[in-house]
Amino acid sequence: MKRFAQWAGYIVFGVLAFLFFLYWTFPFDQVKGRLEGGLESALGSDYGVRIDSISSSFITGVALKGVTISTRTKGELIPIMVVNKARLRVGLFSVIFGNPSVSFSLDFKKSSIDGTVVKRDNKLSINASLEPMLLQSVPWFSDVLGLNLDGKITGVISMTMALDGKTPSEGAAKLAFLAGELKAGSKIPLGQFGSMDVATPVKFAQNKDSKLVMDWSKGMVNLKEFIWSEGDLQIDLKGQFFTGANLASTRLNINGTIKLSPEFEKEFPIVAMISKQKQADGSYPIALTGNLTHAGIKIGEFTLPL
Repeated sequence: MKRFAQWAGYIVFGVLAFLFFLYWTFPFDQVKGRLEGGLESALGSDYGVRIDSISSSFITGVALKGVTISTRTKGELIPIMVVNKARLRVGLFSVIFGNPSVSFSLDFKKSSIDGTVVKRDNKLSINASLEPMLLQSVPWFSDVLGLNLDGKITGVISMTMALDGKTPSEGAAKLAFLAGELKAGSKIPLGQFGSMDVATPVKFAQNKDSKLVMDWSKGMVNLKEFIWSEGDLQIDLKGQFFTGANLASTRLNINGTIKLSPEFEKEFPIVAMISKQKQADGSYPIALTGNLTHAGIKIGEFTLPL
């Protein structure tokens, strides 16, 4: 029995040593290009992905540094999200018992997202937590929209994805907005009106009740609550939008109200056109239709010519 245990120990040690050797000598540099190409294919032709480096991390982990997702605008790649470091670690026991689990951590500029991905049957279950996410760490707002934002988002996102690529994903998100501010010097895009230069800071989501609650299933997103309470810009929206193969095929049906502080109203150039739509409580009814690339915006009975 003692000799059997000794031989078993040698075998286990040899297997572990071999796996350890494979892991630490794995050609991550060759994988980098394939991973970039795979992510670009998944996101679509309007996006580009660059990864600075991939390396091993402890025994069952992988670290990706400098992950940049960009959008193609007028022939240029403009970064919309930059992950300083992404760490992924496989749970050994989860692999042994047939339900592989990967924990991940995405580090942004002064922000992070942590979560897990679990494979069960032919589906992936994804759970993520924002701890918190700083708006200024997402370059899409400033580099694409021209909005210099400050503030935080916290909350959780969960979703299930089918691996067959045919069944739509389903999931839910519950997020909270904290101390939002559109900084002076930002430019608010106004379609054919050009843009509005923000002369003084515009505060939003100053109350703890500011939140976004939504779920999605079978290609339909149900926006249960989108609230920014207190501040120069207040929003209360609900509705649905139907997703498609791309942003242009997504259909919006969102309704609610917006409210501007007297100071912000003085700066906002289109207030003169919508002043008659103002309600007794000082808010304006708003409806969003169309798609995410060419949304139609209606304030009361007035359609904005964007």
